[in-house]
Amino acid sequence: APSTGDVEDEPQQSPGALLHQTAILRIPEPHGEPIYACSFNHVDTTQASVFATVGGGQVNIYRVDPPPLAEGAASNNGTAEDGGAAAVCSSAPDTVCSSAPDAVNGKHPKPRGGRGKASKRKRGGGGGGGGGGVVGALVALQTYVDGDPRERFYTCDWGVACDSEHSVLAVGGELRQIKLIDCHSARVEATLQGHGAAIHEVRFLPHRRGLLASASRDEAVRLWHTASRLCVAVFAGERGHLDAVLSVDVSPDGTALASSGVDGTVKLWSVDQPAVSAAVARADALAERRAEAQ
Repeated sequence: APSTGDVEDEPQQSPGALLHQTAILRIPEPHGEPIYACSFNHVDTTQASVFATVGGGQVNIYRVDPPPLAEGAASNNGTAEDGGAAAVCSSAPDTVCSSAPDAVNGKHPKPRGGRGKASKRKRGGGGGGGGGGVVGALVALQTYVDGDPRERFYTCDWGVACDSEHSVLAVGGELRQIKLIDCHSARVEATLQGHGAAIHEVRFLPHRRGLLASASRDEAVRLWHTASRLCVAVFAGERGHLDAVLSVDVSPDGTALASSGVDGTVKLWSVDQPAVSAAVARADALAERRAEAQ
């Protein structure tokens, strides 16, 4: 029989204890409504620390800053001393507010009461949480407040602008339209309309600049050509979803879409088919003619 008392059993830890973490940072958003989505900028490696959130009729863009330098070391981020002067815009439709002209180099825009006015306020870079030494602060860079008070954004995704290398943020929500926000020029670049109900998710296609998929409460998935502002394909009908489509994603090679919804089904759709390719080619030609005419 094995001896007892010679070897002590190692203390056992529950799996839950191993997974318990504390938020490194937290920042409340001023609109006071649920935040339905957040998305890091995965398309531009120079902006990999930038992410967007959507909640209510508002889009906020943040940067994750590293920990502050040791005492006496030089700093060039300009956020520690000025506290982050805020540019505010709470009423102008289709407007992105930023205190800096570059893509995401503004300070914190905090919407307040009143309409049509801009002001500046002092604000720190973010609230502290427990643990972690890889993040110093969240710095709020830009905000977009929709001009229609009925809008509620549910989804966002990053892509690349068709006519430049700048990042563009697609957002969609309750009012059945997708807005493309150019964070470099701080303006709404385009509005895509066609869905018959709220938009639950948007996803840019990899390896094919300017193609965007969307899922809607109208039981359809749509494929958009952002340069021409056209919908080039609708995935719905007899073999489509029978209720609201809640989610859509794109295969890594960009040839297929997967969607799921309230009807409890998952649908796979081929993007790499002649009819879709022909529609994209026609949209490409239209976009080129429009660009030449400008």
